[in-house]
Amino acid sequence: MGAILYELIVGKPPFQGESLKELIDKINQGRYIIPPSVKLSKLCINLISGLLISDPEKRFTWDDFFEHPFITEVEDFEEEKEESEFGEISSNAISIYQK
Repeated sequence: MGAILYELIVGKPPFQGESLKELIDKINQGRYIIPPSVKLSKLCINLISGLLISDPEKRFTWDDFFEHPFITEVEDFEEEKEESEFGEISSNAISIYQK
């Protein structure tokens, strides 16, 4: 679900590599980049990060997805979106929204 959401929003897959090994390493480590030109709210970044955690025990569940504020709350689309300042992100190191 995370890879699909990421690709819908960013326009390309979250994990890319020069070789199959590099691609698998990035997936296993949860390493991906949100381009600085893509403006996302903190809630959107949090949801994507929670869905892209490589450890299935820590990754957002289906219920977490549907209960996440990015899904349940209406955001003001006029609100200033943040430029991604993270560069390469390890979703395993992101602080995840907790109920």
